[in-house]
Amino acid sequence: MFLNKNTKASYNFVAPEIEEDTEKVTEVQFPTFEKKTVTLSSNAGSATIKRTKTLVDISANNLAAATTLTLTANKIDAGSVVFVKYKCGGTAYNVTVKKNADDAGVTLAGTASSTTCKSVMWDGEAWIVLN
Repeated sequence: MFLNKNTKASYNFVAPEIEEDTEKVTEVQFPTFEKKTVTLSSNAGSATIKRTKTLVDISANNLAAATTLTLTANKIDAGSVVFVKYKCGGTAYNVTVKKNADDAGVTLAGTASSTTCKSVMWDGEAWIVLN
């Protein structure tokens, strides 16, 4: 099935069958990816999530202290995964991922003298660490 007749772009999926009610609306979540580069200010940064998979890269410089990363969106779909890439100098610092200021968030452990990439998933209510 072609989704775009001009570019011939298509996705490999089978449309769900609607058996009971032909008036139902069926949402299909396409696996899309986006990269966000975040600049930290006062050991904090934020990114707006628009895709089901997002790489948030805050590794432009070594972390100088424990850092808070706020991930926001108009609507974050349950099952959306965010990969957080960051690097520490000689001291290991953690990154706390939150949805908003009131959220306790989850903590990603940093490793001294290395670049780390951890993933978190939105379960509909909170972020959970995948690795």
